[in-house]
Amino acid sequence: MDADGLIASLQQAVPDAQIERANSIDAQPTIFVAAGQLESVARALRDVPELAFAFLAELTAVDYWPREPRYEVVYLLVSIANRLRLRMKVRLPNDAAHLTTVSGIWPAANGLEREGRELLG
Repeated sequence: MDADGLIASLQQAVPDAQIERANSIDAQPTIFVAAGQLESVARALRDVPELAFAFLAELTAVDYWPREPRYEVVYLLVSIANRLRLRMKVRLPNDAAHLTTVSGIWPAANGLEREGRELLG
């Protein structure tokens, strides 16, 4: 499933979600998700059967100073059941660099979120 197919499935599950395809130099589908919709999109990624992204492989953050939005939080997800991988990114401006936790959806996020906060402050 490519990024367009993933977006179509997500739009059915979360109709009001702002999701856009991101360019990628590798074959891994990459999408941008609005910060305010992270939790609902993450839950759909895990719970929709044709997606079933049950495994959070990595979570990191990037500081693109002086660009705005300054930060991107990057989630690398794996659907073992459907043999899919996804790179999900959330852009955050410098003056509102806060996200809700996804550790209730993917417990592995707990330590990774803390590590990202310590890395970027």
